[in-house]
Amino acid sequence: MTVTRDWNSARRKAAEGCRVCGTWNADPAHLWPRSFGGDEHPDNIVGLCRRHHGAFDAGEFDLGPMLTPAERLKVHELAETKGRREGLHAAHMRLYPLAHPERRVAA
Repeated sequence: MTVTRDWNSARRKAAEGCRVCGTWNADPAHLWPRSFGGDEHPDNIVGLCRRHHGAFDAGEFDLGPMLTPAERLKVHELAETKGRREGLHAAHMRLYPLAHPERRVAA
């Protein structure tokens, strides 16, 4: 089965620049990863420069406060495929990793 992805919306979001630092050299970053059931919906994509994209994926900063309500809602909707309680916790850990010391890796 072939999955068709709408990269136009992802490119438009990346063209807005990095959500954190504003640099114009941004990549489309998935708020909820495709490997966990994420999709190419515009509310699941934000533009992040490579430095902030890597830091977000590593759980090194809270991106949640920088998102729109629609983007936060989309992450919760996608995370609920795990089940309501587990999904909400997983979504919160993804967007607010610094609030979850159990997720942080020791340096």
